[in-house]
Amino acid sequence: MNIILTNFCNGKCPYCFAADTMYGEKSQNLEDEFSIKDFSLVLDHLYTNNPNQAVRLLGGEPTKHSRLDEILNMIIRKGFKRIIIFSNGIIDNKNKEILKKYLDNISFIWNINPPDIYPEAINKIINDCVKELSTPGSNIWFNIFRTDYNLDFIHKMIDDNPIITRIRIGISHPMWSKSAREQKNAIYIKDYPQVGTLIYDFVTKIISRKWVNYFEEIRLDCWYTPCLWSKEESKVLKSIPIFSYGGCSTEVIDVTTDLRINPCFTRNKDQSPVRTLKDFPDANKLIRYTIEQDAISKDFLPIVSSDCELCEDRKDCSGWCSGERIILAKLRIAKWEFILRNPQLPIYEQINTLYDIGTLLIGCHDYKGAIEYLRKTNSLIQSSWMREKERDIRIILKRIHDIIKCGE
Repeated sequence: MNIILTNFCNGKCPYCFAADTMYGEKSQNLEDEFSIKDFSLVLDHLYTNNPNQAVRLLGGEPTKHSRLDEILNMIIRKGFKRIIIFSNGIIDNKNKEILKKYLDNISFIWNINPPDIYPEAINKIINDCVKELSTPGSNIWFNIFRTDYNLDFIHKMIDDNPIITRIRIGISHPMWSKSAREQKNAIYIKDYPQVGTLIYDFVTKIISRKWVNYFEEIRLDCWYTPCLWSKEESKVLKSIPIFSYGGCSTEVIDVTTDLRINPCFTRNKDQSPVRTLKDFPDANKLIRYTIEQDAISKDFLPIVSSDCELCEDRKDCSGWCSGERIILAKLRIAKWEFILRNPQLPIYEQINTLYDIGTLLIGCHDYKGAIEYLRKTNSLIQSSWMREKERDIRIILKRIHDIIKCGE
């Protein structure tokens, strides 16, 4: 479980997938960070279901929480042995000293950006924090958001910090919640050959140098599609024991500062009805719910490219990120809603259009909106040649109602 400890962030990553929910240094809204009371509730939930798991703290920048010392102390007193902090490394001296008290229990996942993103003074703060605070098990995590990415800065950071033995590689996904600026700083299907070669060159360079003797893992985060690489590149990567492909995880769930649960940031905007951690005292029930959410995305969201239908590697593909597929769904919904405004639209076209909008809303996890459209569809079905669609709608509506009832 990822605990979104605070919405404050001092990183300003140009590709941020959560930019519309993050704030700067200060905010007057108390819900912008976890209250001690709600954080205690989350710890109780985690401990009851698995006292041996690591407590994962994210943001924003989690070290910006106004009561960081108290938060870390609560975790240790509860009985947890491991804390994983996802940080951009821009940590002030006061919080750095707080963190040093708990280094026996903390490992970091450092989200590292190219040095041209920040002024030199900020880069120095980041480098110093990585050097002073990294412990065994700490990761470097970088996100590729442009095709001209030069990864020399990552190689240098590994050279300077041999204690770090894991790397996570992220690819910036386009998604509906991003602003125009963040959409521009994203990787699209047309960019895949260049990005795939970039990753291939990085991984093969790592294993050709001294690092391979102590390195534990290089992992491609989130999803994996075989078309990132040529057949030859893919063959080489599969032969590297420390390289692994990612995939959408249904078991690592985000819990936001207001206790909402989201399987993934790409799908958190339109979830309806909203679910909170209080709806799922049983962790297994929560996991079942998120697995169903993932299945819904796979079943009802459009594919990114028609080439996918005929791809011989489709069975080995973890699928496109749902962020990009939700963008396609939203654009189609807008187009079809415009079509519905035509008063001369034949009844069978109205039925098909309403049905298509309803099923796309399911893929976007707006179940209440989907029910509304599917009920409109059902009410228009009059002639016998449409009865097959009526049966389909009944099956879909039952599935939606089962999802909504989960946790009630």
